[in-house]
Amino acid sequence: MPYIDIKENTVAPGEILRKLRLEDDPDDMELIEDMLNEANGIASPKAYYKESRIDDVYFDRIVIDGVAVMSGFAASKLKDCTIVYPYCSSCGTELEEWSKAYTDPVESYFADQIKELFLYKAMAALKKEISLISPGLSSLNPGSLKGWPVSGQKELFAILKGCDCGITVTDSFLLLPVKSASGIFFKSAEHFENCELCPMKNCPNRRAPFSGRLSV
Repeated sequence: MPYIDIKENTVAPGEILRKLRLEDDPDDMELIEDMLNEANGIASPKAYYKESRIDDVYFDRIVIDGVAVMSGFAASKLKDCTIVYPYCSSCGTELEEWSKAYTDPVESYFADQIKELFLYKAMAALKKEISLISPGLSSLNPGSLKGWPVSGQKELFAILKGCDCGITVTDSFLLLPVKSASGIFFKSAEHFENCELCPMKNCPNRRAPFSGRLSV
């Protein structure tokens, strides 16, 4: 049940400037670079995954490591699997606390985008390591589609059993730090991403084109 060693855990100025589309706008550059220097000095992004076994599959749920995931959609996607890889990742509680000092709306937005880049670093390291074990993985995420609602976070973190990267699941199933991610990687004959069933336009985090079919 390994935590990931995230070797690439700093963000370069060019990365945040490109994300904010401010490469040619020097007005906020000094502020952003100062904030980034602070963030790079304390950031500790985290990622964790677990190799889990499918115990039983039913039409309305799937049992993973003894935990019933109440989703017919997830069951349909995972029914042919024996092993799956639940995971979580986060920008880290250190950055979450750091960002609270920035209350000005513009500064708060910059801090939010910096945290997101550190989450991307954690996810990239996570995907790279799991792909070495099982190449060509697909993924499911609770809350991304109505077929596996956000309440599935409770079941997912029950499978992860406290190895949670410092993530707190609130009563409304929000993840804290907000810049956190969770889900299940799995091997399938036909690659799948939640994005294929999501019609949201101009999503900055889209991983696959919309298939034209609405989510189930």
